[in-house]
Amino acid sequence: MKHTLKLYKITEFDNEGGFMIYVKCKINHKKANLIVDTGASRTIINLDSCKKLMISSKNENGNDIRIETKGIGSNNLTSEPITIDEITLNRLHIKKADAFATDLSDIVDVLKDKAHIDGIMGSDILNQYSSVIDYGKCVIRFVNET
Repeated sequence: MKHTLKLYKITEFDNEGGFMIYVKCKINHKKANLIVDTGASRTIINLDSCKKLMISSKNENGNDIRIETKGIGSNNLTSEPITIDEITLNRLHIKKADAFATDLSDIVDVLKDKAHIDGIMGSDILNQYSSVIDYGKCVIRFVNET
């Protein structure tokens, strides 16, 4: 079954005419906005949004786990593996989604006058659900329900 979700454009955040797209969704039944980034290999939640979205970054033993990940270029980021209980994208419900929590304050600050951003939807979800982005209609379709 196909699930279609409206995309929202963030424009005029740079001087080059670029834009970003994001989706409105629910994470653990709380409203959230995620940038859609086909170049991001994993879904990432901003550390500051984890508490609001009721996401714990602790492992089963209650210990913090921190790993080094790569951002674009050679910047190293400290990330924490997390499991999101539920992501709701219109009628598509993703249970127990693996993701990472990291500091996205640079992105959040740049976009704060345009939209509140809680994270990035990466190609892990986009690929798993055979997503198709239609820029003309400003929608994203999730084809597979796996």
